[in-house]
Amino acid sequence: MKMEFELLQMLEGIPVVSSHEHHLETPAQQALDLDGIFRRSYVGWCSLPASASPADRAAWLDSIRANSYFIWLEKSLDTLYGCGPVTAANWDALSEKIRAAHRDPSYHWEVLRRTAGYRRMVEDSYWNPGGCAGNPEMAASAYRMDCWMAGFHPSVRDHDQMNPVLLLGKMPETFDAYLAAIRQDIARHPQACAFKCAAAYERSLRFLPVSRAEAEAVYGKSPACTTPDERTKFGDFVFSYFLQLAEELDFPVQIHTGLARLSGSSPLLLEPAVAAHPGVKFVLFHGGFPWFYEIAALAHNHRNVYLDLNWIPLVSTEAAKSALHTFLEILPDSSHLSWGGDTWTSEEAYGALLALRHVMASVFAEKRRSVLYSASLVERLSEKILWENAQKLYRL
Repeated sequence: MKMEFELLQMLEGIPVVSSHEHHLETPAQQALDLDGIFRRSYVGWCSLPASASPADRAAWLDSIRANSYFIWLEKSLDTLYGCGPVTAANWDALSEKIRAAHRDPSYHWEVLRRTAGYRRMVEDSYWNPGGCAGNPEMAASAYRMDCWMAGFHPSVRDHDQMNPVLLLGKMPETFDAYLAAIRQDIARHPQACAFKCAAAYERSLRFLPVSRAEAEAVYGKSPACTTPDERTKFGDFVFSYFLQLAEELDFPVQIHTGLARLSGSSPLLLEPAVAAHPGVKFVLFHGGFPWFYEIAALAHNHRNVYLDLNWIPLVSTEAAKSALHTFLEILPDSSHLSWGGDTWTSEEAYGALLALRHVMASVFAEKRRSVLYSASLVERLSEKILWENAQKLYRL
């Protein structure tokens, strides 16, 4: 354990560049209390207390306490607010501490800068594609392509309830104008440094070649008059169009893999697109969980594949250790590995970083004890994962 402790101390001294955040804008941060933080965290994806009664809060805490999402969020709350374990008895007092801290509009940024050590981050405001959470000095942005992939008709929304009409104010009259509007909207966001595709929440990641004529035939049709195959083909074409733009602009393309619609989110489904676009940097998110070996194999065989550990230390800390062991050993280029918090609040972002440091310290201690890695190699890899790789990939 001594080696793990020493490694944690070393990791705490390294600055952070996060490759992926959904950081809420200041007004939403200022409205937070403990319930709000739980709602805006992955804990909220699991369950929430049935009511604000002490009995319901106690029952919920008893049910969720072993969950990895909860463990790391609670550790962050304890560090930031000195609350100890969250209980039904201290719930309201902790809420008041959170409300008081967030009365300062800069508090959420200070947690990232001073407590977590964030230097820069890539923001994915899916509710405002290309946005930077109101802080362009701290945040660059990943421009979401999902609403464009789904938006063949003004009534159609993607899984985040977005549509190009919400961005443009009106639907372009022609398919040519639609494609031109994509370019124009990207140009309105000079802080954009990457594209993001989270389509795995609503469709398969198998993207096939589609002709322009096939996609144009779908444009403007009533959803009631389209088939699932036509809608998929429209999305395939627009995805391919974004890949062309990515190569032209030298933007990495971040893709959600794993833990969405499981039947269609395996990273291996992306291999035809990866192979067909060798000039595009594909950044495969979330370690492909649960397909760690598959995503590692893609990165081994295709030099335009980059791996990102974001979310996995929160999903399962032990699984993240296995993933990191595998990725370090199989990657032909150690600059192809980075991490992001993938969170909405500073409290959970700090918890995600605590989880990552724990994972890295455990993995690197094992590598050191097995005499596979030297102390200098561990320090160099830590710098790459925590800031250097993301800073170079996204040109921050």
